[in-house]
Amino acid sequence: GANILVDNKGCIKLADFGASKQVVEL
Repeated sequence: GANILVDNKGCIKLADFGASKQVVEL
């Protein structure tokens, strides 16, 4: 499955199959 994560810089990332993909940078 895929999970939406926000890192400590406030970037929203899509974590899918353990791979982080940056989808939106705020």
